[in-house]
Amino acid sequence: LHQALRFYAFPGMNMSDEVCAAYVQEIRKIRPKFIYGYASSIFLLAKYILAQKHSIHLKGVMPTSEICPDYYKEAFRTAFHCEVVDSYGARDGNITAHQCRAGNYHIGESSIAQIEGGGKEGVLLVTDLFNYATPFINYELGDCATLSEEICSCGRQQFLFREIIGRKEAVIELANGRRITGIGWAVLLGHRN
Repeated sequence: LHQALRFYAFPGMNMSDEVCAAYVQEIRKIRPKFIYGYASSIFLLAKYILAQKHSIHLKGVMPTSEICPDYYKEAFRTAFHCEVVDSYGARDGNITAHQCRAGNYHIGESSIAQIEGGGKEGVLLVTDLFNYATPFINYELGDCATLSEEICSCGRQQFLFREIIGRKEAVIELANGRRITGIGWAVLLGHRN
């Protein structure tokens, strides 16, 4: 089904040079237009591409789920010769937000986002509007953000984040050259029980 939709999934947990080399080979074969995934995993792939002086051209890179610092975005632009559309997402709260050209993150209509205590900056609370089985009201994701009710200069009239502060993931490089992303550790530790 994924191939029929031209959607290909690549695990982003172990991003060793060998894994990155295999991904580059697959990317050249299937010639995707976009890459969407964990910011740290795409960053490690971009670093590998730049170090090996490969040339891959895409229409866009859409990092998500983690903070995407400017040096990540610059690596994406250089490695993939394309624009970067930063995204924020948390499946457990069913919230998404996508960055526009003005630099703000527009919140999708699937949830209500607010700051704990009613302020403009702090701990993010989310209410999923489409979870009828086990609804979470004011669910605390563990992320921090700056909310704004102003209309963005891009013209969209959705609520927006000025900045997403929380959830920076760590990448750990092991002595054997393997690089394990934050999501890799979460999956690994989750399977211990």
